Amino acid sequence: MPPAVFILPAKHNGSNNATMLIKSSDYSTKIESEANQLIKQSINASISETQRKTKYVVNGVVLIILAAVLIILTACGSDIPIEGTRLPYSREVFSLDAEYNMTVLVVFDEEVPDVEFVKPDGTILVTESLRQRPGGNFIQFFFPQAAPGTWTMNYDALTNTEITTPYSVYMEQIFIYGFEVIERSREQISLAFGISADEDWLVYYEIYVEFTAPDNSTTDEVLLASGTDMLNQIIERQLDITELDGRGGFLIRLFVTKQHGQAAIHDTAWLDLRH
Repeated sequence: MPPAVFILPAKHNGSNNATMLIKSSDYSTKIESEANQLIKQSINASISETQRKTKYVVNGVVLIILAAVLIILTACGSDIPIEGTRLPYSREVFSLDAEYNMTVLVVFDEEVPDVEFVKPDGTILVTESLRQRPGGNFIQFFFPQAAPGTWTMNYDALTNTEITTPYSVYMEQIFIYGFEVIERSREQISLAFGISADEDWLVYYEIYVEFTAPDNSTTDEVLLASGTDMLNQIIERQLDITELDGRGGFLIRLFVTKQHGQAAIHDTAWLDLRH
């Protein structure tokens, strides 16, 4: 499951190779330096060897070079050149084990690159079809209810020397509206409310009665009801308040929340029935 914060990005470095998910240029430099040191030692050792042994030393140097290259490539990762498509390169952006709302920042240093995103089933999403938010040196793309699997980005860097693609889970805000008392007696109270959002989800809610002191601090609270219902519609609840009879006025607090993996959003509203 992806974290709810941005993680280290994939990075285009102005050539055919680029780091993916792990920014490890310092680590790669260290490995390359160590590999060069090994090569120098092998060459120095070969000077005192016979012509017959020199052949094997040279082969050993070649093997060391190849091993160093493989280590560096493994540490850095590389974007994949692709053929037969509109854009020349592809990189993995994120992988999901379940459905999430995802957002990706495409950060560049010169000009807006040409990009398109590929869903796990191979469907190509052109940027014109996506909700996006441009900035000075970035464009933020939104993928509501992104499918599980590996998402990739095809791109042309154009004149950019560096492109990074950090990503994060996001959630749309929810808002309580129309919270009101429909009918009230000594035994029952009928409430109505709605919870709006950009998408139709199930949402969890709790309804409390709060008793307060003269300074408005809460002295006691009672959970009257809880439940799950759909967003973007009016919800009506008829609640038993028999046990509250004789305790005077009170506040009714409505708390709503939507959980999505490790992320959660919520809203709260009150009705003042103390007078």
